[in-house]
Amino acid sequence: MILIVDISCNSLLKDEFVKPIEQIVKEKYEIKHYTKLKDLDNFSHIIICGTALKDNKYLDDIGFFKPIFKSKTKILGICGGAQIIAKYFGAKITNYQEIGMKNIEILKEDKILKNFSQKEVYLMHNFAFELPKDFESLAETKIPVLIRKDNIYACLFHPEVKCEKIIENFLTT
Repeated sequence: MILIVDISCNSLLKDEFVKPIEQIVKEKYEIKHYTKLKDLDNFSHIIICGTALKDNKYLDDIGFFKPIFKSKTKILGICGGAQIIAKYFGAKITNYQEIGMKNIEILKEDKILKNFSQKEVYLMHNFAFELPKDFESLAETKIPVLIRKDNIYACLFHPEVKCEKIIENFLTT
């Protein structure tokens, strides 16, 4: 079972940020809002979705995400989800806006990038992060946009837009 975490504070945003993930996952999944995270033992993978540019309350609510990081589950944070991962692991969050299709540089091969040849990704964020301790950067623009530590991936771009292979690869790890 896969857990999809909704981090938006407006239920209207679910169609834009959660539904595309649902369509890629296709398998058995459950959606939970980040304020209702508990009983995570039955999930094999957790995907923390992104949200709108001005919807940033999740950055003030990092404590709600503790159950995710206490689990041994495989985790993928997308955009806001990536910012949550970075902040949880002590990285500084900074103002840095990127919007639109941008080229990335792959720095290191990884199973999440298997058969991924596309170098252009969709970014839509107001914040970036420094590389958290013990994480490695797998791809970047001018900043890290795909990082990893053990079973945790943080993807600052939106792989649900033209880069579904990354989510598919994550789900097969």
